[in-house]
Amino acid sequence: MVSDVNIVVGIKGNMSGAKTVKRGLDDIDKSANKATNQTKKFDDQMKKTNRTAQLFGRALGAIGGVFVVRALGRISDEFTVLDTSIKNVTTTSREYERVFGALFRIAQENGDTFSGLAATYQKLNVSLEDSVKNSIDLTKVTEILSRGFAASGTNAQTAAGASLQLTQGLATNFKAAGQELNSIIEGAPLLAKAIAIQLGGKGATDLKKFAEQGTLTAQSFLEALIAAEGMVKEFEIPTTIGRSIQRVRNQFVKLTGESETLRGVAIGVAEGFDFVARNMGTIFKIMAVGFGAFAGYILATQGLAAAFALASGAVGVFSTVLLANPIGLFAAALAATG
Repeated sequence: MVSDVNIVVGIKGNMSGAKTVKRGLDDIDKSANKATNQTKKFDDQMKKTNRTAQLFGRALGAIGGVFVVRALGRISDEFTVLDTSIKNVTTTSREYERVFGALFRIAQENGDTFSGLAATYQKLNVSLEDSVKNSIDLTKVTEILSRGFAASGTNAQTAAGASLQLTQGLATNFKAAGQELNSIIEGAPLLAKAIAIQLGGKGATDLKKFAEQGTLTAQSFLEALIAAEGMVKEFEIPTTIGRSIQRVRNQFVKLTGESETLRGVAIGVAEGFDFVARNMGTIFKIMAVGFGAFAGYILATQGLAAAFALASGAVGVFSTVLLANPIGLFAAALAATG
């Protein structure tokens, strides 16, 4: 008799392959989500950067052009004033060239203002009596005054003002000239002391005593100044960034008067700023194409998420740099108000 037999077949399979497939699918899902997030970030960064680039482009031409034009205008005006100052107190072209060359040399040696020295030289010629100025080398006087102020650490602009104030005292033979003497006593104490010693004094403030006694005149002061030249030449002039910059400016002032090429260069720079401003969008697109090629390489070698991460990060950095840069901030702000 045959009875029913229940046969149970046990099937045992290796599930490790399925688990691997599941993990792979999970990774793909995560990568897709990451790529989506990176795409959104990239799109947001592109919008911000495009706006920044537009603002920067609009302002760049205006800022750059205005800066160049204004700088050129100031330098050109400065040369015109000093050129006229020297011409007004010289009678021949040869004398003009001698004085011009001497004042420029002094300005460069001492880090002084070329235009300031020209103004001092002119004021000395106008203020002094003929008998005094014809007996004194006024370029030498200007040089000693310049070195005296420079050695005392007085900046070039302040020294120019003090020198002009001193010429007012010379014009009146230091009668009631306490303030005029203060300009040299306070602005160039080493020089004031050297002059006072030549007059028989011991300290800088003795100049005021001589003026009160009526023994200090333009003639005696200038003769004592010339006599103190040896002492003044021993003074060391401190090296400062301001004086170095002043030397560069002096050179530009001189070149402005000598060369039409400089004006052409300045105009070319201004036009260059205009070109960048007009074509900022195109320039940005060219940069984007170049970066896109690199991002494509990253995509092929490291995957979609890495490529978008690179692009988003780079655009964010570019935008940050534009706005973190003081010029970029100023440009954006200026353009925004326009």
